[in-house]
Amino acid sequence: MASPTIKRDTMPFTRLEGASMAFAVMLSAACLAKGAAVDTVVAFLLLAYLPILWFAIGSGRRVCAPMKRIGIAAGAFFLGVILLQQMLPASGTSAVLWHEINAVGGDARAVMAQDKSAWIQGIGRFMLLGFVFTIALFVGSCESSSRLFFRALLISGTIALTITFFGATRDGVPVSTQHSFAHGFVNPNTASAYLGMMLLVTLAQVVRFFKVPSKSFYKMILNIIDQLRMTVILKGGGLLFALLVSLAGLFMTGSRAGILFSLVSAAFFCLMVLRKTDLESRMMKWMMTTAVVVMVVVLTWSFINFGQVITHKLETNGVSSNSRLDIMAAVVPMIADYPLLGTGFGSFPTAFQHYRPTDISADEMIDKAHNSYLEFAAEMGVPALLVLLAALGWVGYQLYRGMRDRRERYVIPTLGLAVWLLGGVYSLVDFPLQIPAIAALFIALMVVCVSQSDPRFSEPAPPTVRGTTSSSGRVRIRKRRSRKRD
Repeated sequence: MASPTIKRDTMPFTRLEGASMAFAVMLSAACLAKGAAVDTVVAFLLLAYLPILWFAIGSGRRVCAPMKRIGIAAGAFFLGVILLQQMLPASGTSAVLWHEINAVGGDARAVMAQDKSAWIQGIGRFMLLGFVFTIALFVGSCESSSRLFFRALLISGTIALTITFFGATRDGVPVSTQHSFAHGFVNPNTASAYLGMMLLVTLAQVVRFFKVPSKSFYKMILNIIDQLRMTVILKGGGLLFALLVSLAGLFMTGSRAGILFSLVSAAFFCLMVLRKTDLESRMMKWMMTTAVVVMVVVLTWSFINFGQVITHKLETNGVSSNSRLDIMAAVVPMIADYPLLGTGFGSFPTAFQHYRPTDISADEMIDKAHNSYLEFAAEMGVPALLVLLAALGWVGYQLYRGMRDRRERYVIPTLGLAVWLLGGVYSLVDFPLQIPAIAALFIALMVVCVSQSDPRFSEPAPPTVRGTTSSSGRVRIRKRRSRKRD
């Protein structure tokens, strides 16, 4: 007796799919709570991720082995450096700090307590990112859970953006940086990184919505007209709304680098998607021209209506900030003094005060280098920086290879490469990936997209019965079916 065919659309959610949706919602919720930059929020997220982690691990799926290996190796290396810094304090901050603090009559005990608190805070964030990495490994191991993850991330993120957007514009569109759209983050610059990622996720969903064909552009238009239904119209309207909200919020942040890199990453994503189509040269030109015109119209509308903050900032401060360049230059001697193990994990706000430029006001606390790579090298040492760059380079190569080699299902690798470009380049002039919620979102997107670059994990999952996803459950189902046939 043959087993009945089960339609995927009528089946209940599996545990992994439910975990992927909850995971996406928690990532968006963390972005609302000051980017999870507060210790209590990090502790709450660790507790909230525990059941999601349990459901993800309990799904029993095989994860992407290369991604797992490089994650474990890099995590173990960084944890080893952190522990070594505590075992050999003379090689870290204390060698330079205690002498200078005592020389000026400062309270060395207070500084030691502050560094210890920063170290414990860093360990908590390290655990949070480890949870995120593990959950994302399982989410990316299944095509259906990955799709639901991106949809839930788009919906929850758009709801969060809508709430904060109307809150920021209740008294009218801001016209100065004092009322910039910060979206609950530490500052508008880190908010622009989140908005840039949301813009890219929205564009990826738009591409999947239109289902760009491999041969005929006209066929795509005819298919859209033929399939016009109320649900399709509502979905298209929702995607357009999410796109406009992301762009409006991005301009309202007033972040020069954030706006520039987000738009460059979005243009890169669109260009890569167009290159993957097999349209004729003349049709490709028409399609690219249409895409450029639409993008220019949307950007112009967004800038005219919500670009007052960035216009005010450009008129006031110009294109670049000289103080950031001075801070970055001052970090280099700090790295040269402690090249192997750095000054200590989480010690930059304290240690850098002895290297800070003299032309910056002494009343202003400088706790960031505005270059994540330099700050990482200052705290963790040059070898740790090389390991970090190697891991990021491997991720970027895997995403590029997935985008290049795939004739179908190339949207997710292309999205991952665009997000990788945004996060990597933006970290050269600011610190978006040092905010826990931004770093968690970035890691989740990278892990899921790299996993879906592997053909083994980018095919639709086989249907399951009653939400059973574990390997032992599938074995029992096959045995029961064989007995029925007998």
